[in-house]
Amino acid sequence: MAKKKSVAVAFLVFGGLFLQYVMRTTITIAIPAAVEGYHGLNTDLEDIFFRWRGGTNKLVLNYTQLEVGAIFGTFYIGYIPSRLLGGHLAFRFPALRVFQVSLLVTSLLHIWAPIALGYHISVIIIIRILRGLTEGIAFPAAFTLLVEWLPSFTADRARIITTVPIVMYLGFGTGFFLNSMFLPLFGWFSPFALFGIFGILWTAVMETFNCVFDFTQGPTEDDMKDMVKGRKSSSTESVKMNGRRISNNTPIPWKAMMTSGAVLSLVLCEAALKCGQHLVLLYAPTIFSQVGKRSIVEPVEEASRHAHLSLLKHGFPTLNPSAQLSKQRLVAED
Repeated sequence: MAKKKSVAVAFLVFGGLFLQYVMRTTITIAIPAAVEGYHGLNTDLEDIFFRWRGGTNKLVLNYTQLEVGAIFGTFYIGYIPSRLLGGHLAFRFPALRVFQVSLLVTSLLHIWAPIALGYHISVIIIIRILRGLTEGIAFPAAFTLLVEWLPSFTADRARIITTVPIVMYLGFGTGFFLNSMFLPLFGWFSPFALFGIFGILWTAVMETFNCVFDFTQGPTEDDMKDMVKGRKSSSTESVKMNGRRISNNTPIPWKAMMTSGAVLSLVLCEAALKCGQHLVLLYAPTIFSQVGKRSIVEPVEEASRHAHLSLLKHGFPTLNPSAQLSKQRLVAED
């Protein structure tokens, strides 16, 4: 039973981290498309989504490159400090709850991001800072969950924990691909709503698993015994200390951590890595547009149009009365 619980925890953690990294890629692709005034092939959703603005419902962003850089960079104002805060919260409270709150709030902020982009730059900057705060606590909570439920399976723990970076970059790669497919069809704002809803649904899935396995209480005595059986040179007491949450009364050495050269070096390296990573993501659309002399959405639109045409040819066009007309129009354009 303990083994099943450990696998379930790993499944939930990987799914949550995957969705968070998918959501990170949305704004990278959406802003260049919105600045260029690209609205997708099906604009009815955009008309409904931005009807509150009055007048024309097509939202065109007029942000400069400096303002776009500020939108990207302010994310880390909240992200880097919250990595330390996340460890404290996962230590004081059930790590699953901390992870759930992180994913839920991130998803809600993701859904509201297009409206903030259309309202004022100060609003989207505030949302980006809040996004950093909520996403930063996810990693400490995730590792706390994994260590808590994988105390004796040393080989499994090594495999699962080292899989976390793979999930991160898999989320990045999948996010860029899916965002690029949905954006040309339904507009630059559609991936915000889509992946935000996925994040909310995954939070509900986590709560369902928690109702079945009761992860918030930590491993039980029976779970500990099952874990000890699979380990030769381990006592039950050592596994308890390794797997169970330490007493909440244990003081946290904040002063020692914040004045430690090792901790400060890690914070500096994290900041440099993330800033460099996002500089590449920020300027890549501009570089491709200047070098290739093509709009950043042109190849994406072309690929989506051919994919749509393929679905109409090999799918079920009779289910949609207007599908045949769409097929004829796409064939004529092709």
